Amino acid sequence: MSINTENIENDKIMWYLLIHITSVLSAFIMGISGYLGRKFDLTPLVIDVNIKINGAEC
Repeated sequence: MSINTENIENDKIMWYLLIHITSVLSAFIMGISGYLGRKFDLTPLVIDVNIKINGAEC
């Protein structure tokens, strides 16, 4: 598959590349953070809050 870049303005090609690079870097960073989270067991801090309304826990 090829793209006919002769008929596309340079500004549009630049924006397509920037959006593509941003999404690839974002996926890469999410993958690395998931790997590091599993390797070092980095679970988010969860605060256990029990709310009681009329005697029933919610």
